[in-house]
Amino acid sequence: MLPRKLSILTLFLSGLCLACSAQEPSKDYSILNGNWHLTGGWDVKTQPNFVTLSMGVDGNVIYGVASIQLVCSKSSGTGGYIDVRGKIASDGSFMLEGSIKPGATPFLTIKGKLPEEGTIEWSGSMATTGELASGLNCTTPYVDFLASRLVPLNGTYIGSALDNSGNSVSIKVELAQGGFTPTDQGEFAASNLMYTDHNIPHALPLIGTVTISNSSGIITADSVRAFASDVYGAHWMLLFILKDDSSLEVEGNRSDPSGDILSVVVTLSPKDQDGQAFFGSGSLTRH
Repeated sequence: MLPRKLSILTLFLSGLCLACSAQEPSKDYSILNGNWHLTGGWDVKTQPNFVTLSMGVDGNVIYGVASIQLVCSKSSGTGGYIDVRGKIASDGSFMLEGSIKPGATPFLTIKGKLPEEGTIEWSGSMATTGELASGLNCTTPYVDFLASRLVPLNGTYIGSALDNSGNSVSIKVELAQGGFTPTDQGEFAASNLMYTDHNIPHALPLIGTVTISNSSGIITADSVRAFASDVYGAHWMLLFILKDDSSLEVEGNRSDPSGDILSVVVTLSPKDQDGQAFFGSGSLTRH
């Protein structure tokens, strides 16, 4: 009888363990939501292969955009933005892949693993392979990295820029960065789909008010009429349609993880294509 009692007890305890396993909470993948610095130095002139990544998670599916500056050979390189997609496996690992052209062989591959408990950084590796549209081969071997989160772009930024004629203009930008949400349920009222046709199911929205002052007067644009305004990696962008149907694009890059200093490029394009466009570039500092 003793072996029978032990067998029943074993089954009973096994049933408890199964019940405990079934009640374990699911992993929180949302820790990956946001902007990340993967590899390379912030001074891209001296530290090549600079890669930042914005991404959001829906279930176990990851959507994102990688901002890249790569040196493909001693005398040439490439830069731009690549959509990436991937899924998180049961062990917490994931692989993101993206192509330069839709339907093409993946050019960029990023491998990673969920952060260890109690940490906010995650480790991974990345590589590129294949030819660019120009025919230049830009294959780079896997490089290990430790991804660190970038500080959100929130606050008031003030600075100046030089316009087409070399005149200085004053610029004030108030920014508020939102969280990843489906584009049809955005945190902000305006649409967050990027106008560059990335067709990203999730966006990291940015809302802002821009004031530009020059000798001709003051241009003010606010988020009520903004669209296609996002943060992706180190890059940020606000795009407005003004009351006269001209478009105002204000964009740039952060100079370091803190986001305290931003480069800025301002382009004002009149609805009438024969009209004179305004262009200016400079820098902004958070106050």
